[in-house]
Order: sequence, then C-alpha cells, then structure tokens
Amino acid sequence: DEEEVVEIAVLGKLSKAWHTEAAAEKWSVRKGAFDALVALADTPRIKKEDYTEVLRALKAAIGKDANVNVVSSAVRAVGLLARGLGSDFGRHAKDFAPLLLEKSAEKNRVVVDAVTSALDALYAAGCAQLPEVAEWASNGLNSKTPQVRAASAEWLRRCAAAKELSPAAARGFISTVLKATDDGAADVRTAAYAAIAAALAAAPSDHKTDALLKDLDGTKKKSLERAIAAGGGRASP
Repeated sequence: DEEEVVEIAVLGKLSKAWHTEAAAEKWSVRKGAFDALVALADTPRIKKEDYTEVLRALKAAIGKDANVNVVSSAVRAVGLLARGLGSDFGRHAKDFAPLLLEKSAEKNRVVVDAVTSALDALYAAGCAQLPEVAEWASNGLNSKTPQVRAASAEWLRRCAAAKELSPAAARGFISTVLKATDDGAADVRTAAYAAIAAALAAAPSDHKTDALLKDLDGTKKKSLERAIAAGGGRASP
C-alpha cells in the first residue's frame, strides 16, 4: 500500500514578514520571498486554506514586476500551488491562465519554461477542465502577440495529448484552434496543426470530428498530415 501523502500547511510556515518582503523595494528580497514559497509548495499535497492574499501578491509580481528572476519564481510558485491544491485551486485558475499566457511572450527562457509548467499544472491537477482551457486558449489565440498565440495553441496540444478525449471534447479543441491555421505567423500555424493532430490522436474516430476538417484546402491538409505523422496519430479525413 502506498503511504498516505501528508498535507503541508504552507501558510503557517511562511515568515510573518512574507507579504512585506514580497512587495519590498529590492528585487532580491522579493525573489527571496517567492523562493521561500516555492520551497514550501514543492510537495505533492498542500492543505486547503485561504490563499487569497498570497495569490494576490503572486499575481501582482507576474503581471507587474520588471525583474525576470522575481517573475520566474512567482510563476513557479503558482504552478506548485496548483499542483498541490488540485481542484481547490480551480476558482483561481481563471485569474492566472490568461496572465500566464501573456507572459509566454517573455524573452527570458527561464520565465517561459516556468509558464509552460504552470499552465500544464492547471490542467493536470484538475484546476481547469477542457472547456475552460479551450476558452482561455481561444482568447490567447486572438492576442496581437504571435508568441502568445503560439503558446495558446501549444497549451491546447499538450492538454489534448495528456488524456484521452471524447469525440465531443476533440471537436471542441479542434473548433477552438482551427482559426489559427490561417494565422500570419508560421510558428502559430505549426502549433495549431500540432494541436489538431493531438486531438485527433487522443479521441476515437468520429464522423462529426472529421467533418470539421473535410473542407481544408490542399495546403492545409498537407500541413495537417505532416503534424499527424510527426505525432504518430491517425490519418486525417
């Protein structure tokens, strides 16, 4: 039998000065506060408590802090809290998913990697369900920034590849990302085809799903075939 996983009471272990430090003038102090939270939250299960004030500080850091070291630490903390709290983090996911997608345009690789992990944690831990992911990703696909649009399609791809999908869920994914196959940025189009291929591979063959793709022109069908071949999925209609 597996040993029972102990819930960690993160809030009680934070320094009493944590909120002051998280808003300190020196970036190193702010980073230290978020690093301390990361260390505590890096555990399989976190006790359900009121994290409102902590999450408000994280949201402010991710959205407004100019220091990439602070931002990357705050993003990591969000991902770990999502993982440890699971569905209890769900009510906060809607506040962080759009913010994280916007941060995917960051040039710093450490930040982008942290963003990718945090987004994946939102879905993997049950903080967000498929319709919610599709909604947030759809908004991201409308961003003026190509990196955000590509990251949104990539998030859809990873979510589709993570679990088996029903035909209805696959159609929802495909309908969401199909518009990105017309994107002016090649990276976005490539990510869109990969997301469609992942959805096709994750769901049983279905004529309603195939009908969404039957009117693709020759160039798009070839692009989708390449994505399907790369992912090892089934043939497109």
